[in-house]
Amino acid sequence: MKLLNQLSVGALSQQFPLRLIEQGMPVVASATPAYTRAMQGAGLDLTCRDKEQWLSTLECLLADETARRDAGCRGKTYADREFGEGRLLARWDAVFTSLGFHFGAQAPMLP
Repeated sequence: MKLLNQLSVGALSQQFPLRLIEQGMPVVASATPAYTRAMQGAGLDLTCRDKEQWLSTLECLLADETARRDAGCRGKTYADREFGEGRLLARWDAVFTSLGFHFGAQAPMLP
């Protein structure tokens, strides 16, 4: 796949860590607002602002298998809760309800 511009490169690079989190992989990320919120939601402190933080965080994870497993499990639990099928369907239900569609036992009759 040939990337044609910086925007597409940025979009792919922003999604990549989230895809790893969904798979249960421990992820260390830059301390952008989005990744900081995601890590906080997962109960993790794996965002880094400078070279020293990157080195110390990666060294800690490399040395501690339990920490890696815990980070992977916490991340996956967060991703499933926030982005899983149930959450997605609930969001779609809310959209349709806001448009006046109400789901229940009986479908509306059409003229």
